[in-house]
Amino acid sequence: MRKISEKLNIRPSLLALIAVLVLVVLGTAIYHFAIYVPQQKRTEEKYTNYTAFDNTPQRAGERTLLAELSDGSIKLYSDGDYIILEQNGQETEFSDWNENFSKAKPQLEYYDFNHNGNKDIVILALDNKDSYYDIDTYGLYVLTPSVDVDGNYDYTVYYTNSNGWYSKLFNIVHAQLSQPSSSPKRVQLVMDYRDVNFNYNVETGLPYNMEWAWFVTAPKTADKTAYCTVGDWDYGPCLISLDKTLDNGGATASINVYVQYNELEQPIVIGSIDCVINITNGNLSIGSKSLHFTPDMTYYSSDPLKVAEKDWSRTYTNASKDAFTGNTLSALSIVLPKDASDSFTVSAYKANANAIDKVVLSNREIRIYAKAGIAFDEGLTKLPHYDATVIVKDVVYSIVETAAISTEGSQQVLTLKLDKSYPQDELTEITLTLE
Repeated sequence: MRKISEKLNIRPSLLALIAVLVLVVLGTAIYHFAIYVPQQKRTEEKYTNYTAFDNTPQRAGERTLLAELSDGSIKLYSDGDYIILEQNGQETEFSDWNENFSKAKPQLEYYDFNHNGNKDIVILALDNKDSYYDIDTYGLYVLTPSVDVDGNYDYTVYYTNSNGWYSKLFNIVHAQLSQPSSSPKRVQLVMDYRDVNFNYNVETGLPYNMEWAWFVTAPKTADKTAYCTVGDWDYGPCLISLDKTLDNGGATASINVYVQYNELEQPIVIGSIDCVINITNGNLSIGSKSLHFTPDMTYYSSDPLKVAEKDWSRTYTNASKDAFTGNTLSALSIVLPKDASDSFTVSAYKANANAIDKVVLSNREIRIYAKAGIAFDEGLTKLPHYDATVIVKDVVYSIVETAAISTEGSQQVLTLKLDKSYPQDELTEITLTLE
């Protein structure tokens, strides 16, 4: 009887639980079909309509001529989001080109871009603006045409832009910039393949890989008493340009290298990393052996890795017999002959050269000998009061590292230590200046 009584007591509670579950199910069903489904439908319609309106290419209903060849055989038009290429009267539409394409006049060319014997349509068009450097960047479009049996054109389109080519290049190589300890007046940029570590000579700070190292001269401080030191450096945006004369491609890419020196307020462009853009194996690629650094000639520096194979020297004597009036030499200007002559003549510009007996030029230094009884001003051992320059490609370049005064017998000698051991053929058109 106890068991039966327990069963009878449980039955009312079970019925109550079932009733609650039925109410929950009914409520959920009513919410789903009366509220949730209509709301989802409205949301789906809203965002489907928005996406279609925002991303689907639209025509403006009126085409604008953007560029054309001089003979009119190829023309570029824009119509809303569409770019229309017309070649010999046949039109092809492109709807997925950069949105800024038609905001400036594109450069349109027709030449054999990859030197395969067939002409390509080459376009350089506005792509974006680099906000940091405030520079417009451009996209490169190379269209290789083909014609079917009915005379209809089809195109293989190759495309890159500033960001794309920048990434492509630095996925292959990396670079470091520093000032070598053996010649701190120089700044060196070293590049190598990304999977190769950089190796430097511990004593000189110069790289072992001579092929991929380039050098510039650091600017002098405002008071010209020292050379600036590197604080930081960075790359500018990749700038693409067309060049129909290239032997290994039809376009070039250039990335400026900016150096922020500790002593200067504004960064300086010391040169650019350059390469050729070509087509290889169906892709835009870096032209063979074209990747290099191009130094700005304003900051030209001789290559410290290119040194004299053996020591050498050459002596120049003063051909003038005129006397020097005075006991201390504080200013001087001498141009050493670049021919086979072993004597220099006194320039009318500064007759102080009459105080000099001879000049000994060697691969490592320039020794200036004063005549007996004449002394050099001590200030000549400090920048900016001494210099020796050579002319390289119309650029005047300083070759001196330090200066010091010594005595040999009855003569004082001002020694200008050169910034490397120079091969003799590099030291031509030398001008000595003391002031």
